[in-house]
Amino acid sequence: MNTQPMNASLYDLSQNTQGQLFMAMQKKFSETLEPLPPILQVRRGYAESPAWFMVQASEFAPEPLTVHNIRVRDIYASKRLVAALLEMLAGERWLARVGDAYHLTPLGKTLIGQLQERTAKVLTSTQLSISDVLVEGVEASLRQIIDASLTQLDATITWCLRYSRNRAPDDSAHPFLKLSQYFSDFNAYRDDAHMKAWQAHEPEGFIWESFAQIATQKAHDVASVFDLLYYRGYAKEEFQNGVDQLVEKEWLMSDENGRLTVTEMGQAVFEAVEKTTDELFYAPWRTFSTEFQDKTIQQLQQFHDELQAIASEE
Repeated sequence: MNTQPMNASLYDLSQNTQGQLFMAMQKKFSETLEPLPPILQVRRGYAESPAWFMVQASEFAPEPLTVHNIRVRDIYASKRLVAALLEMLAGERWLARVGDAYHLTPLGKTLIGQLQERTAKVLTSTQLSISDVLVEGVEASLRQIIDASLTQLDATITWCLRYSRNRAPDDSAHPFLKLSQYFSDFNAYRDDAHMKAWQAHEPEGFIWESFAQIATQKAHDVASVFDLLYYRGYAKEEFQNGVDQLVEKEWLMSDENGRLTVTEMGQAVFEAVEKTTDELFYAPWRTFSTEFQDKTIQQLQQFHDELQAIASEE
């Protein structure tokens, strides 16, 4: 019997496990790491940040970055913000602009190598009290699912995943390095699946994201949408225009005070997108037997729980 339903909660488990892996390893890590360049601390944790854009540069290399290809995945960000961050990285000479394209420079390649070495130090220099059998089992199962995901016939639902795999470590790499990449791959493939699902309804990215905040009751008016999503680089008036479009589509209703609620039509659209996202994301899982799925989920849950116990040790 599955310990996790095959919906967003199982995806969340994969992402939480990646976080627990880093926390557990950092708990046991005794070395002092060199500080990151200050610019890589700017907006850290957001997709719209110098650090994440350098990750994208490593995925695209030797292809250059452009505002367009960054926004295939980070479709929720404004073009203005993406362009500004690319210019910032060019100003550090990590990227070199040629026309509208930003090419990775030798300095940029050196930086990426340093970042990869830093991650490898944290994830490989300490032994955890987790059985090799469990680690090897999780690694082998997740790799099979990633490989199955890459074979999906519709290339529009593997775009982010294929670029994510471009920075995969060698097959001989430490299992924790491979597992961390698999979790990033799942994040990329979930983006593929979710974008495929909501783009069928043709809103702009930031408008869909605004709608999702309201549909999940995290926001209730334009001001609260802006407070949640300001970091995407849009002005409050742009969010207002987006919400107005959603009202015109009859996905939202607005009262005289500007309070927003989801209509029956809007709720049906939102639920359909969530369902389609799950169907697309878990299609590769369902190419395997129920026994394989159950075992993989149970192993992943156990791996998560053991990492969490280590990370929370006094």
